[in-house]
Amino acid sequence: GNPLNAWITWEVIGVALGALIGAISAGRFRISMDGPRNVSTSGRLGLALAGGLLAGFGSRVAIGCTSGLGLSGAAVLSTAGFLFLMGFFAAGAGVGLLMRRLYQ
Repeated sequence: GNPLNAWITWEVIGVALGALIGAISAGRFRISMDGPRNVSTSGRLGLALAGGLLAGFGSRVAIGCTSGLGLSGAAVLSTAGFLFLMGFFAAGAGVGLLMRRLYQ
């Protein structure tokens, strides 16, 4: 049905608005872009977009959510779940080191 009829929708909206109001009232609200300092803002956005597209492609190929596979598999003590988590973290660490080397 209508997503606005679900309580979880209003909870998520309330949490987001509460966090925004809290940050603004505390004077801590800032818009900033993290990432390598020697890459332009558009370059950082491009890297973020490429990473998101790659993660989406991976989940499409795996026919499911990558973190869901690891968490669900590890929760039931599945060997495949643990192997996936180790591979996922190793790939993330490798790409992180590669990006650091390329953009530092």
